[in-house]
Amino acid sequence: MDSNNDYIFKILVLGDNKTGKGAVLNRYTDVCFSLKGDFSNQRTIGVDFKMKSIDIGNGKIVKFQIWDSTNKYGNQLQTIYFKKTNGYLLLFDCTSQSSFLNLPFWINQINEMHKKYSSGNSDEIPKIVIIGNKCDEIENIVIDKITAQNYCDSLSIPLFYVSAKLNENIDEAFKLLQNLILKSEIPHELPSEQTSLTSSFYRFCNII
Repeated sequence: MDSNNDYIFKILVLGDNKTGKGAVLNRYTDVCFSLKGDFSNQRTIGVDFKMKSIDIGNGKIVKFQIWDSTNKYGNQLQTIYFKKTNGYLLLFDCTSQSSFLNLPFWINQINEMHKKYSSGNSDEIPKIVIIGNKCDEIENIVIDKITAQNYCDSLSIPLFYVSAKLNENIDEAFKLLQNLILKSEIPHELPSEQTSLTSSFYRFCNII
């Protein structure tokens, strides 16, 4: 336990390569975005993580460790990345059909690993939010919005369309996932208005 924080929770960011996991994480934690040419190395090697502290009221501070996993060996992630994870942000690229079609693979990975390495009850349903990144690239979008929504609805998983480039809906996606984690882990610490927020709260990129 960090002496400056009352609670620490872990979020793991998953999805195919080139879906913009690092860009989304940087937007949320550092409020910045780098164009493609500004990166000296386009892919994160291994795992990188950043911190975000949240004041939940009542004098309580929660720190979230947000882990950006990049698939150094294709889609085979080392199991250590899943240990003591409280929630998952799963990305697909709105301009890549394959990244959307691979969502079932990632969902299966999460379910399997969560049972083995969950920080709490292994029978508990994992806290997942799915986001479709690059929704600003309107001319290149290949994912049908209704198909994506129906898939997420069938799994009772919230769906957001976001743009790391334009900083659209990234805060909302993270806040919902954090709220799902907090309601599960420390409901007694939350103000009444926060506990009323449910997973039916969706936001979509304004430009789609």
